[in-house]
Amino acid sequence: MSPLVVVIACVALLLCSALVSALVGSRHKPSVAIATSGSTLACSLGTIASISALLRANSSSLRIAWTLPVGSFHIGLDPLTSYFLFVLFLVSGLTSLYASGYLAAHAGQRGQAAQLSFLQLLLASMALLLLARDGVLFLMAWETMSIASYFLVASNHQDSEVARAGLVYLVASHLGTLCLFVAFAVLAQKTGSSDFTVWAQSKVKLATSANVLFVLALLGFGTKAGLFPVHVWLPLAHPAAPSPVSALMSGVMIKMGVYGLLRVLTLLTPAPTLWGELLVGVGIVSGLLGAVLSLTQRDLKRVLAYSSVENMGIIVTGLGIGVLGQSLGYPKVAFLGFAGALLHVLNHALFKSLLFQTVGNVLLATGRRDINDLGGLSKYMPVTSFLFLLGTLCLCGLPCTNGFIGEWLLYVGAFRGTAGPAPKFAVVFLAALVALALMGGLALAGFVKAYGLVFLGKPRSSAVPAAHEVRVTMTGPIGVAAALCVGIGMAPNVVMRVVTPAASSLTASASPDPMVMPMLDSITRVALALVAVATSLFIVRRLLLRNRLVTESATWGCGYARPTARMQYTSASFVAPALFVFRPLVAAQSKGKLPTKFFEQAGAYDETYADIVSDRGLLPAAARFVRGAQRLRVLQHGRVQLYLVYVMATLIGMLVWQLATTGR
Repeated sequence: MSPLVVVIACVALLLCSALVSALVGSRHKPSVAIATSGSTLACSLGTIASISALLRANSSSLRIAWTLPVGSFHIGLDPLTSYFLFVLFLVSGLTSLYASGYLAAHAGQRGQAAQLSFLQLLLASMALLLLARDGVLFLMAWETMSIASYFLVASNHQDSEVARAGLVYLVASHLGTLCLFVAFAVLAQKTGSSDFTVWAQSKVKLATSANVLFVLALLGFGTKAGLFPVHVWLPLAHPAAPSPVSALMSGVMIKMGVYGLLRVLTLLTPAPTLWGELLVGVGIVSGLLGAVLSLTQRDLKRVLAYSSVENMGIIVTGLGIGVLGQSLGYPKVAFLGFAGALLHVLNHALFKSLLFQTVGNVLLATGRRDINDLGGLSKYMPVTSFLFLLGTLCLCGLPCTNGFIGEWLLYVGAFRGTAGPAPKFAVVFLAALVALALMGGLALAGFVKAYGLVFLGKPRSSAVPAAHEVRVTMTGPIGVAAALCVGIGMAPNVVMRVVTPAASSLTASASPDPMVMPMLDSITRVALALVAVATSLFIVRRLLLRNRLVTESATWGCGYARPTARMQYTSASFVAPALFVFRPLVAAQSKGKLPTKFFEQAGAYDETYADIVSDRGLLPAAARFVRGAQRLRVLQHGRVQLYLVYVMATLIGMLVWQLATTGR
């Protein structure tokens, strides 16, 4: 059977599952069983079909007439679509399994049937979006994805903070969609069609028009991807959404923005060097500021949300390296840039969904997500602790993990770009190289803080000793994702066979860099050697200690006779040295009463950091605009007579304008 037909069947199955689970309604167990079975089967079949299409480099399409006056139902598969479908179905399948256990732990809460239904609708709309080969169909799927995810984010709308986060997300999504609508309308007007095939064949080469269209696409797709500075919705929506939804949105949905950018690059060819420089610049700014802001957060979900901004910056930096290599005639650099970005799409989808789900476990067990309220959880939740640690190692790009492989390809591509025959652009490649290294260092500092303060040390609240490990239906899917993360890091040459067809389709050269696979084989050998050494040391240690008494005692308390948990590092104090250089980029606020004399009886100090773009810029400006717009409500008073006066005044104004412009 054709992979395209299988994927269409998977979309239909997800839609049917959404409908049936909604009709079942408040009966929790049947609803969860239907949704889980439908999504698991659809995602399993979709993963197999997309891998098959990738390995065979299949390209196929299907066009069905419809009665709408615009557009057409034109869908298709190519290596780029197949790769993103693979990421979508793989991660969504694991997340759906986790969601069944998560919702079972919240059985009886209102709105769960609606959550399950919208979750299936979200998956179906993303799959249809990837298949779409018509601008109208693409925008319809895009809008469905945005609305379904909004209802998931705002599922607990009784909470004012959740309602506000949902509203900000909805407004930001529609502003991004507006940019895409304008870009697609201009393309349709220039080509006389909304079909992607016509757009690609027309080769829009008008420099000004192409540049404007690319900027509109970057704004529209960049908003969904959470790129700086249009990331304002992301740190609000992820903490507000249920943990499985956060995992799906950060792991998969924001990658639809990356897919959109790549699809536009295939339509607006050839891409000039200016676009590559712009992508590298946006990627560097997003990556660095995302890493800095992630470092400052004390809410675990906001830590992961800003980390997603950073990782989207890494991916877009890779796209910029690929575009520059393509436009400068460096096919090896282009392949490394695109391959590194695409591989990091998969890697980030796996380890970020893993991390959001482990945070969901912590939230379920303790009811807390403030870092300063946790501590010592490794004793009470050892499996979750280990999985979170593994996810942080992947996120920081340490060797033997999948995060290392994707970033390593980008390092090699940027390094080769600096040695190219165009010294003018060597500075851009060098800036990308330095920025990637700095992002990695900041991510390492941030997640040492997150893991250390949450899972190590002493409990900081009474909720921690009462915590216990969650059920295997929740840790099992996370364990599979963790195994995939380690497997990619240990055997990267295997996953590169999946990445290569998609990366090669974006470059002028059909064959990849011949040096990549031998280098990946070397990484595999080194990784296996490191694992063998670590295992040997562990065995030797166990043998040496087997006949000795091992005791535990408190760590040195710096001279304090009775140290307490309050004397441990807090989130702000831990990152203060690392933020010394970056303090101008974050708005620090402190409050409290500091001791002013010896033997002070009481004292308090708290320091928080704000996002200078969203918390101090865009969101307050939007609030002022809304308050100003509310003053116009005086015009909407309910009197029909005055409404008729408005209509007559408008008609008279239009008539006067027509007479003035025609000169009659």
